[in-house]
Amino acid sequence: MNRFARFAAAGLIAVAAPLAASAALAQGKEPTEAQMTVAREVVKASGLDRSFEAVIPGLFAQVREQLVTRPEIKADVEEIITKITPEINARTNDMVNVAAKIFAEQIPEDDLRQVAAFFTSPAGVKYVQSQPAVMQEMMTRMQDWTQSLSGVVVERIRNELRQRGKTF
Repeated sequence: MNRFARFAAAGLIAVAAPLAASAALAQGKEPTEAQMTVAREVVKASGLDRSFEAVIPGLFAQVREQLVTRPEIKADVEEIITKITPEINARTNDMVNVAAKIFAEQIPEDDLRQVAAFFTSPAGVKYVQSQPAVMQEMMTRMQDWTQSLSGVVVERIRNELRQRGKTF
């Protein structure tokens, strides 16, 4: 899964997590079709389905690496990948349904409707459209933050070790 896909999924989860924490639905109870319908709308309107679509090119790249160990079959593998791509792309709907079921099990239907209303509102559409750029910028900033924080942690550990009379 590429960076955008991971962060898009994380972003949606971060938006939905407070709602999930207050969910009144019992675990193990199958969602109704109405819950599933609105949950699918949330998955699609939020752009989470883009995360699933983004997996396919990487999957094909991995398969190419695994299968094309002999140059004489490379053209055949490419031809077959081209042939099956529409079928494989259609299977992203499987993950849309999985994500929808998870949301439907965790978030009450009325709350899901509110989430869907947000994502289909002008502000929600702008939010979803901004996600690729936001996530890219967040990745850059997160790497900087992680490096900085890592330096702080290492320095704190070193200081603590010195106080304990340990050498490193």
